[in-house]
Amino acid sequence: DSDSLTHIPNRSKFYKNAEALLTSSDDSEYAVILFDIDRFKSINDIHGMSKGDEVLIHIARVLKDSFGVEDNYGRMHSDLFAFLVTYSKRGDIIRQIEKIRKRINQNDFEFDINTSFDLKP
Repeated sequence: DSDSLTHIPNRSKFYKNAEALLTSSDDSEYAVILFDIDRFKSINDIHGMSKGDEVLIHIARVLKDSFGVEDNYGRMHSDLFAFLVTYSKRGDIIRQIEKIRKRINQNDFEFDINTSFDLKP
């Protein structure tokens, strides 16, 4: 149930974890945030697939450091990741996204990692 490259929950495990959380939860509001790496194919083409793998591992580490053992995140496929958060105001979601984006950008790569986020409240 873990992604073989990043060792974080894969899509199947993320769905199971999210379903368990949503069905056993209180009245909290939840949002699913999906994000991918802009021009990931270019990173692989220009810098090599091993460097692309390092980027995916870096993002997985950011998610793990951000959420710990909550298992409310995962790698859906290729360069698509997701996480599930509770919120009371839409601004809470935006702050969470910005926190993740900032941590992703704190890296030693010789290129920028740009991400696109899509939220589903």
